[in-house]
Amino acid sequence: LQTHRTLLRVFSSSDMVLCTVFDSLVVSILTYASPLWFPNNKKDLTKIESLQRSFTRVLYCRKFRCSSQNCISYRDRCTLFRLTPILKRMIITDLKITRDMMNNRSVLNPANFYKFSSQPTRRCRSNVIVPIVKYSPYTHSFSVRTSKWFSVLVGNWLLSGTLCLGFV
Repeated sequence: LQTHRTLLRVFSSSDMVLCTVFDSLVVSILTYASPLWFPNNKKDLTKIESLQRSFTRVLYCRKFRCSSQNCISYRDRCTLFRLTPILKRMIITDLKITRDMMNNRSVLNPANFYKFSSQPTRRCRSNVIVPIVKYSPYTHSFSVRTSKWFSVLVGNWLLSGTLCLGFV
């Protein structure tokens, strides 16, 4: 992305200004419609995340006048510059769309994505089931991804039969 390279050449006394510009120009393009094209391979995720990794590394080295070998970890740099890792942002977007679907605040019908059971089973702690078939072209689809996150976060989500996520 040419915008990313141009942004690194810009001089600004405020790292927050650069982070805001990076977030609006680069990250917004990378995460646009991510539920539709969410990368299946770890290699692809690494490539996408590498843009923000290199940006935060250069920004950190500029701010603290150090070499890239003496740089702190990517997670710490994201915390320092108040940036959300791109993968985490994509997951949050998926979960927000799911929340809106389940609470009927979307034109999408949840029955087109999920199957519902009357009560939880041993394999699935929620009442939302998405059958996962090995070697299916849909193994990494939106419904399969979100159903996996459902089973992990179900204790925080289900409140009197409705889906409630902690973020708005």
